[in-house]
Amino acid sequence: LSDGRDLAVGDADGDGDQDIYVSQGMNATVPDQLLLNTGSGASYVRFPGLPQATTGEGDRVQAIPGWKGTLRAAFLVNNGFGPTAGPRQLIELVGG
Repeated sequence: LSDGRDLAVGDADGDGDQDIYVSQGMNATVPDQLLLNTGSGASYVRFPGLPQATTGEGDRVQAIPGWKGTLRAAFLVNNGFGPTAGPRQLIELVGG
């Protein structure tokens, strides 16, 4: 991680382990990270293919547990405000 701004914890993949979404600044050059818990709570792997905003700056992220009645959490990402505003994103992993 090189420019962490905020993080949220939730079970993104529905396996019962808490995963970590890290919002980073400078969206055009520093990607956010979704770190999936491997089950031990001490080891995580990066989720590949996470959608990235290319404008704004990472600001806040909030986990939404039980998204759509599932065991998974979704993450609401705010990519800045004012002159550095970027898109708001709703990130969810889907089965399959």
